[in-house]
Amino acid sequence: MPTIIRKAAGTAQPPAGLSHQVDRHALKFGWFALALAAVLAAGCASTRQREGEISDRDRYWHYAKEEVPSFSSFGRVTGWRPLGRNELVVWTRFDEAYILRVDPGCFELDTAIGIRLESRVNGTIASGFDWVRAGRDRCRILKIFPVDYKLMKQEERELRQQSKKDHS
Repeated sequence: MPTIIRKAAGTAQPPAGLSHQVDRHALKFGWFALALAAVLAAGCASTRQREGEISDRDRYWHYAKEEVPSFSSFGRVTGWRPLGRNELVVWTRFDEAYILRVDPGCFELDTAIGIRLESRVNGTIASGFDWVRAGRDRCRILKIFPVDYKLMKQEERELRQQSKKDHS
């Protein structure tokens, strides 16, 4: 940014001989910023959901059952997926899943490479007492909701089969 020299009257003036140069650089920067904004907007638009698609979060919540106080994990989590900054789904077996709602301050949950469940009682995960470790964050489990994962997968298979029949 150019240095502004003040006149005695208090009006701002650019240094002598630089007024056209400053305008030309400002114009180039403006076009560059506009082009960059357009590229970023196009990138964001391509990651948006298509019309009619359902988000992962909505899909899992559609099959969520009533809240439970705890579940048995036997020290194993076979998979997990973040559903946002304070929710995740964990699998304790290939066909058994739970949505965990954790403290809102769990900032690394949606970007963590892995998680660990920390339990006070061996083999049991309880809401209000146990934790999810995601990156450097240690997040208290506030609520637990079982997911009817078998039904979810069955209905997805039926939808795929129906879609194949419709396109045939």
